[in-house]
Formats: sequence, structure tokens, C-alpha cells
Amino acid sequence: MEGEQSRKPLDPLVKTALALCISLIVITVVGMVLTAPDRSIPPYSVMDPAGLYQRVTIYVFANPGLAEEAALKEYLRGADPLARSGFERAVRGLYRLTSDTELGAMGFVPESGAKGERPSVGARVLFQGKAGKT
Repeated sequence: MEGEQSRKPLDPLVKTALALCISLIVITVVGMVLTAPDRSIPPYSVMDPAGLYQRVTIYVFANPGLAEEAALKEYLRGADPLARSGFERAVRGLYRLTSDTELGAMGFVPESGAKGERPSVGARVLFQGKAGKT
């Protein structure tokens, strides 16, 4: 009987610590599953090639306040030249995609055909060309 050793029961403190660790792991995993964001792609369709969403412009700003919808609407309205020039100076980069062209730039670069608008000081076009058709 020397080969067989009887197991000692676990101390109540060890049992409590193990139960606590396992329950915290289970609570964490269940919480992560229940609060996970919905990563599904929202439904969309592209049916009319001459319809909406034929132009995309992404601005990168130095001032996060200019990324608000009200600031963009004021800029597009163009009523206040001071607000318009402040908006253009705050643009640190942009990406513009239209049905036929693609442009990436550091700084503000106006759309082609825009009246009286000039690129911001130090603006640099990184790439520009025909947009690829898929």
C-alpha cells in the first residue's frame, strides 16, 4: 500500500479562490459576448449608377470640432468667407472619389471647377488619377 498515497482534500481557502477565479472568467466571457458590437454590414444596394453617392470626400482635420455636421453645412453653404477659409486651413488631408477621378492630398485641395478656391498653403497632392471601375 505504499505505492498508493491518499489525496489530501483541498483547503477551503483554495477551493474558494478556484471558484472565484472560474466564476470571474465565466462572467467576463459572458459579458464580452453579450456586449459585443454588431459587426454586420448594414444593408445597402447600388442600383442606379447615376443616383446618390456618386461622390465621396473624406476630410482629416486638425480641429475635431470642425468634423461636426453643423460646421460642414456652414462650409458648404459658403455664406461666411471667414468660416470657409478657417475650415479650409484646418484640413490636414483629404481623399476624394468621384465617378471618374480619385484624389488623395495633404492639406486642402479644392474640387476642380470650384470658383475662386485655391489649395491651402503647403498642400500636396499625393495621388490623382482616373477612378478604377469594378
